[in-house]
Amino acid sequence: MIRRLFAVAGLLALPACAVAPPPSAPMVTVAAAPQPAPPPNLIHAPLYDGSGGTPRVDVAIDGVCCFKFIVDSGASDVSVSVAIFKALINSGRITKADMIDVVKYQTAAGVSEGLRFRLPPLTVGGRTVYGVIGSVSPDSNMLLLGQSFLKKFRFWAIDNNTGTLVLGD
Repeated sequence: MIRRLFAVAGLLALPACAVAPPPSAPMVTVAAAPQPAPPPNLIHAPLYDGSGGTPRVDVAIDGVCCFKFIVDSGASDVSVSVAIFKALINSGRITKADMIDVVKYQTAAGVSEGLRFRLPPLTVGGRTVYGVIGSVSPDSNMLLLGQSFLKKFRFWAIDNNTGTLVLGD
């Protein structure tokens, strides 16, 4: 029967060993190969060299642009300076209800205590992200774009060829 199908279709005949299974043999269904996931929706945000060559990216906080944050995958949270934290409080962009807790962070300079809070929306490369945890420490005035932002994306990378921070859903 299979030989006839191939002959009708104009294909080469199967070798003699390839015969139809006996009627008592179970039917085997072959599933279609899984389709690859669609490519992520990629955002390319320009990077700027900071002091010492550290990559920085423009970040808007609740629509106020632009603050140059260091892209720091070693930082647990997004870190803001005391000055920015005070400005966010004074403008009403963060309130007492946004405060989470006080934690200890291990930094290159040792252990530092910081206040964690919910940040207003952050925008990088035209993409606005909600629900990011921020921190402020009296010991630091650095702006760090840490894991609490980066983990909101399925994929992220620094593309050295294009000089961009690549973020993908």
